[in-house]
Amino acid sequence: MKRKLNTVIVDDEQNGLENISFLLQQFCPEVELVGSASNIEEAEAKITQLKPDLLFLDIQIGTRTIFELLNNLDTFQFEIIFVTAHETYAVEAFRYAAIDYLLKPISIKQLKEAVERVSYNVDTRNFKQHFTQYFEQVNDGLQQKIALSTNDGYFFTQISEIVYCEAQGSYTTVYLKDESKLMVSKNLKFFESVLTEHRFYRVHNSFLVNLNLVNQFARNGLLVLYNGAEVPVSRSRKDNVLKALQLL
Repeated sequence: MKRKLNTVIVDDEQNGLENISFLLQQFCPEVELVGSASNIEEAEAKITQLKPDLLFLDIQIGTRTIFELLNNLDTFQFEIIFVTAHETYAVEAFRYAAIDYLLKPISIKQLKEAVERVSYNVDTRNFKQHFTQYFEQVNDGLQQKIALSTNDGYFFTQISEIVYCEAQGSYTTVYLKDESKLMVSKNLKFFESVLTEHRFYRVHNSFLVNLNLVNQFARNGLLVLYNGAEVPVSRSRKDNVLKALQLL
């Protein structure tokens, strides 16, 4: 029998703590809730003492953010699921290689899927090595490299290696320059928020494209990418895509 995931919840609102706790008890039998905290100092003490496998973290804790806590920790031997009422911090959260970023009210389906991925990762990955390497990259200023959460763990790649992303329901297929592709446990809207500043553009409800790799805007409404891949442009977005490509 697999051991349960020792879990700590951090939320500055009591009803937030109680709601997550209730959902975990009802729908995630692989979770063992071992502690909770409502402020940064208490959270740091609980994490140090209890050494959990999984953290559920609200992002806004009073007038502070949970990133202050994460930056203070010397090592990471746990997985993170962010839970928040806002999308404001999606980009920064993504840089901490979180398993998921759940918006309140929490979707039970998304919660169960996120916990299942944590359970898989606990069985197959070396947390300390993974997070140490990730934070070394961030601290060295190499934030052009991102972590993609897949069923096989995390895959690190340069943003410039991403050709385009295609929506697959609540997942996204990421196509890379080496012609490989990855199914990632984030939706396309999340990738849009992360990659827009790197000249990626949502050209269609289902496609986000690296504009640096566009070779042609064909008259049939398709973008032809450097590798020959063709991506449709929706009629409603055509003019904005042309402007983004500096063709208007």
